[in-house]
Amino acid sequence: MKKLLLIPLLLTLVLASCTKTKTYDIVATLFPQYDISKEIIGDKELSVHMLLRPGQDGHAFEPTSKEMIQIKKSKIFFYTSLEMEPWVKKITPKDGVFVDLSHVLHESHSSHNHEHDHDHEHDDNLHYWTVIDNLKMMTEEILENIVKIDKNNEAYYRNNATILIDKLESIKQSFMNIDGRDTLELYYIGHNVFSLFSHEVGIHIQSLTDAYTSDANPTSAQIKDMIEKIKSSNAHILYYDLLEGFRLESSIKSDLLQQNYEITLLPLHSLHNISKSQKDDGVTLIDLLNENLDNIKRSFIKE
Repeated sequence: MKKLLLIPLLLTLVLASCTKTKTYDIVATLFPQYDISKEIIGDKELSVHMLLRPGQDGHAFEPTSKEMIQIKKSKIFFYTSLEMEPWVKKITPKDGVFVDLSHVLHESHSSHNHEHDHDHEHDDNLHYWTVIDNLKMMTEEILENIVKIDKNNEAYYRNNATILIDKLESIKQSFMNIDGRDTLELYYIGHNVFSLFSHEVGIHIQSLTDAYTSDANPTSAQIKDMIEKIKSSNAHILYYDLLEGFRLESSIKSDLLQQNYEITLLPLHSLHNISKSQKDDGVTLIDLLNENLDNIKRSFIKE
């Protein structure tokens, strides 16, 4: 009889252990802070988790109750900004530290003069992670917080961060060294995510919509206007966001083809997330930036 009573008790314990929420040392909202954390940690034992699922839009993300627990129980929670993730205000940290990485913008702006800031006062600061200098400062901030929870591996973490910052600087210089980078207008089928990056490297990127969120539907007039601009500027590349679908850019390519105008479609990564196939392939932030570099270079090569 005692054995029979033990069976449901054991089943209850097994089910309870299966449903227990897995926790992590570090939780990050978007891909840049997640991948930077992974690069710094390397082969050490700290665990890192990204809240966004592959292919998910960061603008519309809301955490589940399970994810709220993961955030609260983490040692460090890296988030983008309260503008990008307003739901953070609803969460009270348990023992860990919440880090708003958008303060790198204030550091960046303080290094520029007032006149320069005035020129760019209407820029989109929501997507600050597309700026390579900001990614470097994010790396420094993430590093300092990681060191606080694992002083024993400080030298290792600092070395990994230095390597990553050097790679980011090298990619930035490669963008700056593109011959004639300020002579062309590049056309991007997506929301306005690259304005700060355009200022940083001196490459003009015209988005289909001026809106800063991906839920803004382009009008037929905007689509027609971009088609005319592509033709008048003799552009041969049209860029798109891999995570926003492929229908509209394919439709524009088809419309142009009917007018005997051929164009090549290439992805331009907004960096906030990756697709399922990219995750399976182990794609990193550096990989995405290098692909953006290679694809942008294509616009400056006559075909």
